[in-house]
Amino acid sequence: MTLLGGNQADLARLLQVCEAWSHDVGIRFSPAKCVYLGPIPVMREVPLRIYGQDIVSKEVAPYLGIPFGRHGINWLQMAKERTQKARGVIVTMAALGMNATGWAPASSAKIYRSFIRPVMEYGVALKIPSREALKLYESVQNLALRTMVSVPRNTSIKALHKLLHVEPFDHRAKTLNAMWGAHLHNSTDRTMPAVRIWRNALVQAPQPNQVCLPRLLLSTNTIWNHPDAVKLDHATNPLADPVEDAVWADRLFDRVTRRRIRREAVAVIENALDNVAGAILIEPSDKIRPYLTGKSGINRKTRNTVMRWTLGAVAWHRPCLKCGQELSRVHAAECSGADALLAARHPEVLY
Repeated sequence: MTLLGGNQADLARLLQVCEAWSHDVGIRFSPAKCVYLGPIPVMREVPLRIYGQDIVSKEVAPYLGIPFGRHGINWLQMAKERTQKARGVIVTMAALGMNATGWAPASSAKIYRSFIRPVMEYGVALKIPSREALKLYESVQNLALRTMVSVPRNTSIKALHKLLHVEPFDHRAKTLNAMWGAHLHNSTDRTMPAVRIWRNALVQAPQPNQVCLPRLLLSTNTIWNHPDAVKLDHATNPLADPVEDAVWADRLFDRVTRRRIRREAVAVIENALDNVAGAILIEPSDKIRPYLTGKSGINRKTRNTVMRWTLGAVAWHRPCLKCGQELSRVHAAECSGADALLAARHPEVLY
């Protein structure tokens, strides 16, 4: 239970009401679990007590798994806590098989999206992370991508994103934020407090120094303003009561559109063909490359060799054994005669 008061005197009265109510219904609150986000007892204007015991003061306290301070959610602290937990899940999954010698990369990518990324995403839908918080999320996501294919830190992260079809965390955060907003924006159910709060926030004038999450979403989320987004017109769809008359519009995007937008976000990470990431082209089908799946029939050693070649981790710019020039992927294809062979047999694979 959370108590909100305009001042300490209001909170003291609310505590008295709660204590009286607990006696009436035959229950008891635990004073040891009660927290006040404010000054310590000796610095308070009025005593804040329940059953005669002072409420403990803290700068930050969790509520529903989200850290709160005196001024609301502590977004940076939330990012630190969620990413720390996600690191632990990565370690566990790596030991179970999320690495180059274990599961197929396509399976590892699904494991990441299903079990690791959701740990970090909790609470992210409410607000797009700040630049500082985003660095924490991206750092852990990069760790997961490198763990999936067992590559060193100097491997191109952009290339890993494109190879494994994992969108940048910034794009994922905007997607979650936009979908959360759509659940409230596209509903006319008056019985839902969140829907009423959303609509009020859109019509009321913003207060100075006030962080308004709905207005923040509308002004900063590029996905919300996507031309294919489905948004309910509030002028022609007022709040309905009773609930049987309520209207729920379609989701912000249908499944096909959502996948297309995600694919586009991955495809535009890097397009220059003269570098490792740019040379990895996203397939129109939005499916991960067949050799990265467990059904491809390719043995693990061959798959890892091809994958390392794709990520630029084979040539290492050593001297070519044939001519002595600096070895690169382009030079290897030309000097070995692979280009000429492909041109003769499969010209469609050359760009």
